[in-house]
Amino acid sequence: MSTTGDLHPPSPASRPHRIRWHLHRSVLRTRGQACHEVFAALALLLALALPALGFLAARVQLDNAEAHQRTVAAAIHPVPAVLQQNVYSVGGPWSGSDSVKATVTWTAADGTPHTGLADVRSVGHTGEPTTIWLDRAGQPAAPPSPHERLVVDAVGFGLATTFIGAGLLVALAAAESKLFMRLRKAAWARDWARTAPTWTRAA
Repeated sequence: MSTTGDLHPPSPASRPHRIRWHLHRSVLRTRGQACHEVFAALALLLALALPALGFLAARVQLDNAEAHQRTVAAAIHPVPAVLQQNVYSVGGPWSGSDSVKATVTWTAADGTPHTGLADVRSVGHTGEPTTIWLDRAGQPAAPPSPHERLVVDAVGFGLATTFIGAGLLVALAAAESKLFMRLRKAAWARDWARTAPTWTRAA
């Protein structure tokens, strides 16, 4: 009966144990190699999780934007107005703005007429009706952003989070791989420095 039972591989029925046994007995497997493999596994898991993280970031962004929008909407109210100039474009959810400044007239709550610049969201010609928003002091205010704009901004934030995370992960993997190769070459150089004299004497 052999006294070196620890060196015998496990039974063929236990494949995970056979893999661990072979890795353990390999003289070429160093601590650096083990760390490199762990890092590669973690990097792969993080890469697979990036889309989910991007979706979560977009969901949080949308929830925060909707909460802020409810706060803004509670502090302003829409009133009818009349355009005093032509308005040809007001942008959209994919542009940088959803409204445009235009000269309008409106009637305050006390019945007094007012004329001034206000944000409008509809195109039209002079004399046509439109809608503006006033704050609690009766002054023109920026209108609340439409839900489509909030969704577009949230999707953009989620995509940016995903791409930035992927870029950082690639950069980190490249740096780790470069460091691993440098350490492995240094280890080979040390091993060769110890082995070369023995081979020279043997020759």
